[in-house]
Amino acid sequence: MSYTEEFSHTTMSDKKNSRLGPALRAVRRRLGITLAEVSKRSGITASTLSRVENNGASLTYDKLVRLAEGLSVDIAEFFRATNDPSRHPMVTARRSIDRSDGVVVETPRYLYRYLHTDISGKQLVPVITERLLNNVKNFGEYHRHPGEEFIYVLEGTMDLYTEFYGPMRIEAGQSVYIDSSMGHAYIAVGSTPCRILGVMTAPHGDNGPEPFAITEQATLTPAAETEAAAPRRRTVARGQRKRRR
Repeated sequence: MSYTEEFSHTTMSDKKNSRLGPALRAVRRRLGITLAEVSKRSGITASTLSRVENNGASLTYDKLVRLAEGLSVDIAEFFRATNDPSRHPMVTARRSIDRSDGVVVETPRYLYRYLHTDISGKQLVPVITERLLNNVKNFGEYHRHPGEEFIYVLEGTMDLYTEFYGPMRIEAGQSVYIDSSMGHAYIAVGSTPCRILGVMTAPHGDNGPEPFAITEQATLTPAAETEAAAPRRRTVARGQRKRRR
């Protein structure tokens, strides 16, 4: 299967963390819309969404953002157990302690562990990412989604590829901060396992249902075809100088 496809077949033998399918179905039924309408709103094919609902596929973070934006729901809706009665907690002084391994989502590029999925409407989405690809040629289309993103390398070595900068090597204990709408890819280096902690701005957060605007170009156009995209900001913890275009 090509790595440029927008979904992957689920390979986990233990399905207890497969919440995305039932959660998507619950959201869709609550909104009273069909898979075809979800596809129209999100830009994700109906066949892929059907596989997701039946736990036969999972989505990368940027596709989850597109889904959340298209349905005008918080991204946490896709990880909450369908029988969770607390959809709209009244307490504003929130706190969440995550002592588990998180909600696991596998894709051909990464294995994601979403943390603190019990909180909806949060401003940030913390994710531990592991099992990175070690060859950027196999990555396909770069990830891109609204907001900003902080990445800290917990273990191993990572090369950061972006559409506006040359590759940058990030070692364990080092971090990078980027504009997430800029195409990007995280690639493992060497034989040592690479694990990273990512903290991304949520697609909805607490400031209203539509703090971001996703355009077709920003989410679907391959990195090599974004010559008309406006320059974007990037800050790296170790300090890097922007390459002149």
